[in-house]
Amino acid sequence: MTESSGETIGERLRRLRLECGFSQRQISSCGVSNAYISRIEAGTRVPSVKAIRELAKTLGVTPDLLERGVDVNPREEREVRALRAELILRLDNDASTAERLLLPILEEAERDSDERATTRAQLLLGLAACQRGDNERAIECLLPLIAEERLNPIVGPELFRAAARCLSANGRQREAVESLEKALASAEKLVGPGSAMAASFASDLASLLAQSGSDEEANQLLSRTLGQAEQLRDPNEQARIFTMQAQSAREEHDMRGELVALRRALASLEASENVHGLAQAHLLYAHMLTEAGRASDALANVELATSYLIGGETETEGFRIRRERARAALKGGNPEEAIVLARSALAITAVIDSIERGGAHWTLAEGLAQTGQVAAAEVEVEKALSLLRSADQRVASKLLRWWAQILRQSGRNDEAFAVLEEALLLS
Repeated sequence: MTESSGETIGERLRRLRLECGFSQRQISSCGVSNAYISRIEAGTRVPSVKAIRELAKTLGVTPDLLERGVDVNPREEREVRALRAELILRLDNDASTAERLLLPILEEAERDSDERATTRAQLLLGLAACQRGDNERAIECLLPLIAEERLNPIVGPELFRAAARCLSANGRQREAVESLEKALASAEKLVGPGSAMAASFASDLASLLAQSGSDEEANQLLSRTLGQAEQLRDPNEQARIFTMQAQSAREEHDMRGELVALRRALASLEASENVHGLAQAHLLYAHMLTEAGRASDALANVELATSYLIGGETETEGFRIRRERARAALKGGNPEEAIVLARSALAITAVIDSIERGGAHWTLAEGLAQTGQVAAAEVEVEKALSLLRSADQRVASKLLRWWAQILRQSGRNDEAFAVLEEALLLS
């Protein structure tokens, strides 16, 4: 076990012992005999973790200094461990491993009154719980941080996004909206109304408003925010480069170098998340513009979203881009293109929200109906309804009303009447 200086742990133990004026016998203790110490110094024995701690305590140094020749501030060392856990959580989506690493950090931070580390550990444990779908646990971790203002939306944007997702999933829509409204106001004040961070918060907030039926309010919010939004590119790959630099520094026992690289990795990751949030905002706005009959404006927003995500779009984002292009093509009078694009979206096998996938089946059904393929459209309508009936009855009701019109146009009046009855029940 050596350092870049070439000094072994045995050589370092002997040097530190002599600097203190101790003999081997004087630093021996129960379980760490002077003979054991002699073998460590001679390089014939590797000390156990317990022995390192005992000897370091006797010599008045940290275990890190004795073992690796690097005297690290405990708080810095704790921050490095937390950063490692955060990158595992956010880059690898491994909530279980992250939680295993974070629980002892939280315990140590609370014991040592390290408020910064305590706050960060609680935040990350909340994010891990959110990632696992444990909304109650996530809310338990995250809401106190918001209430006590221990993190602001600029320092911890993920806190507000995750809290809003979990609150919404638990039916606490008003609290979710309030959390995002607060985050958006802070982002606009501190970073600027044209920042990608503001657009990202606006996207999340508009999505919640639309889900609760406040389409006009969501539309106005996106129109205002995206009109000021800055142009950015996805720097996610930079985060991975910094992570590799951190790993290299760790292998060289350069704790401070690792800390700097990890901080840079997370800064790049935050920038990446904001760019993805900005793209999502444009896609959501495109959806609303298409609903309003503004197909060309909708398509322009889809293209903006696509430009932000060049080389870095997720499968879910790819689905949304194709779906919105399909909807714009349909409203623009090109049902054949809409059919191709909708099928391309539905061919993506990633786990997509039921409402979104149901909407894509509806778009495909419209394209088929407009080209006279009513039987094929009916198949897509059934697929859409199987997803929408339980996910969003409001949207399912709108689909049924549209399908009733198609049935009447096809001379199937009795079936149209039955479909309308179901639409009324759902609404």
